[in-house]
Amino acid sequence: MTVLQALLWNVVLMMVWCAAHGSWSLASLLTGLLGGYLVLWVLQPILGPPLRGNKVRQLLGLAWFLAVELVRSTLAVARDVVAVRYPPHPGVVAIRLDARTDTEITLLSWMITLTPGTLTLHLARDRSALFIHALSVSDRDALEEHIKRNFERRVLELLR
Repeated sequence: MTVLQALLWNVVLMMVWCAAHGSWSLASLLTGLLGGYLVLWVLQPILGPPLRGNKVRQLLGLAWFLAVELVRSTLAVARDVVAVRYPPHPGVVAIRLDARTDTEITLLSWMITLTPGTLTLHLARDRSALFIHALSVSDRDALEEHIKRNFERRVLELLR
């Protein structure tokens, strides 16, 4: 069982737990999440090897990073809109990819598009670069480095 499959099953089990108890409180969600993890651990001989602890930490780290990045970029876009800085510096930037599989590229593209102020536009035919549009591009190299160091690195650590 892959990490993503295990996560999906864990979320399903958590939702079943909460629905069965009629409570969607934080305590119930956490209990369901822990209970789902234990069920998957007990069923590992049938479902496949257990989740490795470092993958769980990487997944949680990726989720935390994405949440913080969403808040940070939302505030930056709001600041730019309210400040009405002219001329705006939108641009299209090619990000060279280390990601190769469909899953890696899709997750990276999704995270970029989900983040306010950026949008994935195109994947190069040879899958070597991802073209993104950014609302504010003052330094193309810095933007590419930010995406590679923060987004792509975390995706690759999780999925490889």
